Amino acid sequence: MYIPKKNYTFITERVDASGKYYIRNCPVCGCEIRHRSKAGARTSHCQKRKCRTCGERCKPKPTNEQTVERLKKLSKSMVEMRKTTPPWNKGLTAETSTAVRLIRSKSIGRRHSDETKKVIGARSVQNWQKVSEDYWTRKRLEIHNNFKTYRNRVTSLTRKVERLVDGYDKFKRGKAGVTGAYQIDHIVSVEYGFAHGIPPEEISKLSNLQFITWEENLTKRHQHAEKNQVQSTDGKPA
Repeated sequence: MYIPKKNYTFITERVDASGKYYIRNCPVCGCEIRHRSKAGARTSHCQKRKCRTCGERCKPKPTNEQTVERLKKLSKSMVEMRKTTPPWNKGLTAETSTAVRLIRSKSIGRRHSDETKKVIGARSVQNWQKVSEDYWTRKRLEIHNNFKTYRNRVTSLTRKVERLVDGYDKFKRGKAGVTGAYQIDHIVSVEYGFAHGIPPEEISKLSNLQFITWEENLTKRHQHAEKNQVQSTDGKPA
């Protein structure tokens, strides 16, 4: 059975140097909208899709609640950066800043010159370094106040150097209870480092790592726990 093709009079086919494309009209303003495929133009026409200008004009503006929800979805570090990082030109005038003076005199209505880019870039780097140092200072304090975060940081750093440990063999490495399995051990334990405020970078150094059997690792852990218990009962710090 022969089914004749439909003729869509609302779609116009055109060809230029870029190739073949299809044109339809916006249902609101009547301007031409370009499509790469005929099926896309037909679907958009049936769904009465507007052009980009009309779509932006008809789109409702976000309310304060929507803005708050959008900010909540941002990462915590990004929110902190937004609160603490000021714009490069905040509080500056043409009398007090060379960058503002150059922009007003040379770059109004045009692109920045190399001179203004250099001045703006230097000030932006200075502001970013200051905010970045404050952020990582707070991050280090957070790591020291949270054992789980501290342990995860040590594990992450240990994985970068564990293959360089003397006697390391990935085929011998295994879980506790497996016959002949070996494990990576921290000579100064992670618990001790957290309790005494030792940075994770020091605990995960290559000189503090050894490749031992799981039985030795488990015995060492039990001995460390018993030692801490005895010291706590004697009134001495663990």
